[in-house]
Amino acid sequence: MVTSNSDTPKEKRRCSVMCRLSNAEQIHRASCLPDIDSFSSGASPQSNGFTEAAVELTKKRIAVSWTSESFDEDKFSTSILLYKNVPCQEGASPAMLALNRPIEDCLPMHDTTFAVEWRWEVSAQEQQKEGEKERQVYYYNLHTQELTPLKISAQVLVQHRITKKWSTRVS
Repeated sequence: MVTSNSDTPKEKRRCSVMCRLSNAEQIHRASCLPDIDSFSSGASPQSNGFTEAAVELTKKRIAVSWTSESFDEDKFSTSILLYKNVPCQEGASPAMLALNRPIEDCLPMHDTTFAVEWRWEVSAQEQQKEGEKERQVYYYNLHTQELTPLKISAQVLVQHRITKKWSTRVS
């Protein structure tokens, strides 16, 4: 545990909470966020949007866990557990992405939720969906033809994106 230079126990507790904050950020980033590097840009004001959202979410969980001048670790760990079982943008919860199964938490669940058999059924359904998609793509592309490549000096028509008029000049 990292302690601060001050002697007050409240600040020591806050410092230990901040150490946990980085762990919660890492869990959130690793499990639920898309690849941040693909969206990052030095000129873009939204480049840190995903990270800032994760930090705000974690700060909110920490703020809710403080009751009557003391940090309730059980309340914080329960909120993290519940968060791990909530589906994110990919459609699966962080627990499902990491462990391929839900985690037992304080919410009541049926015993079959943790059984392996239902996961096999889900994977069979996903394979069936993939087969249907491949079949749809096949029939969609059945009558398509390869286009001949354009020659270097060929004249083409270009549609203006605003006026929707066709012309041989690009403006």
